[in-house]
Amino acid sequence: KWNTDVRPHVWRSHGFRKICAPSKYSYCEDLVEYGECSYAGRFYNIPTDDSFSFFVKSNAEEDDDKNDSGQQPWASTKSMLFCGDEEYIEERRRRVRIDLSDDESDYFQQNAERFASHCERIAETKSWDEFQHLVDDAFTEGLFLSLEDMEHVQKLGGGIHLGDGQYYGFFLPVILKVVIPQGRMVEMAQFGSTKVAYLKAKIEKNAEDGYSLENVIPFVYNWHTSAIMKEGDDECLYPTFAGYNAVFKDDGSLSCHVPLCILLNDALSEAIWDWDIADSNVPLDDLWRKSQEQHVREGVAIADDFVPSNLHNNLMDQIDLLLENQIVDYHPHSNGTVRDIVHPA
Repeated sequence: KWNTDVRPHVWRSHGFRKICAPSKYSYCEDLVEYGECSYAGRFYNIPTDDSFSFFVKSNAEEDDDKNDSGQQPWASTKSMLFCGDEEYIEERRRRVRIDLSDDESDYFQQNAERFASHCERIAETKSWDEFQHLVDDAFTEGLFLSLEDMEHVQKLGGGIHLGDGQYYGFFLPVILKVVIPQGRMVEMAQFGSTKVAYLKAKIEKNAEDGYSLENVIPFVYNWHTSAIMKEGDDECLYPTFAGYNAVFKDDGSLSCHVPLCILLNDALSEAIWDWDIADSNVPLDDLWRKSQEQHVREGVAIADDFVPSNLHNNLMDQIDLLLENQIVDYHPHSNGTVRDIVHPA
C-alpha cells in the first residue's frame, strides 16, 4: 500500500526528499575540542564579599578614612566576563602582539568610542564566532591595557606581549562590571556619545601570587613610568583603567565596563566555583544551537496530510490491536499521558 500510494509522490517531489549526508556539526566532538575547563565566554555574578579590592579612591576623595597606604577600596565589582582562556593567551604570546598606532594623536581619546562599543558588543553577543572576532580585535587594539600602557606603547610605535609585564602569574582578559556608590567622586570624560570613568588601581610591586583574592591584580606592562607612581610611595603602582559605557543609575551609583587583564591565581580559580554563573555561556550555547538548528540530513521529512486517510486509518487500527496485547507502559516523566508502544532501541 505504501509503495502504491506514497512512494511515487516522494520520488516526484524534489522538495520533499532529503539526501542522507554526514552532519556538519558534531556536538560531542566540538564539546571535547572546546574543553570543559575553558574560561572563555563565561559570565559570573560576583558576591559582594568577593569583590576585588585593587580599585582605590581618586585623589579627589576625602582622606579622613585613609589607611596607612593612603588608599581605600571603594568600587565594587558586580560581574566578570572572561574574554579568553589560557590557550588563547599562550597562542598570542607567541604570534600576536598588541599593536598600537604610533600616530601623534592621543590613542585612547581617538578610540574611546570604539572601545566602548567593543565592551558592549562582547558582553551582549550570543554568537561564539562574533565573540571570538570581537575579542581578537579588542585584544590587538589594546583594549585590556591601562591608559598609561597605551600611551607608552604608542610612543614605542610597536607592540607588546601580554607576558612581558609582571614576571609572575598568569593573566586573562576580562570585562568587569564595576559599580561606584553614590557620593564617591570619580573623574569623568565625554568622548562622542560615550562617557568614560577613570579608575585607579593599586598594585604592590613585590606582591606574590598568594592564595587570596586580595592578591588578584590587573596586568601592567611598563612598571617604571612615573605616570603610575606616587610620590612618597615606592612600594606600589597606581595605573589608570577606563570604565566605558558609564551610566548613572536610579540610586545615584555609577555603573561601567572595565576591560583589563587579571591575574588568575589559585584563590580566584577556586572562588569561581561558588559564584553564580549566568546561563549565557556563549561558547556552549552557540555550540548547542549549531547542532540543534542544522538542516535535516538523515533522510527524515514531515508533511501534513500527505499519507492517504485510508492508509493512515489502517495503521492506527493495527496500532490499537498491538496495544490490546501489551501491558500498559507510560513514558517516564509524562504524567501518564504518553504511552510507550515500541521501544526506540
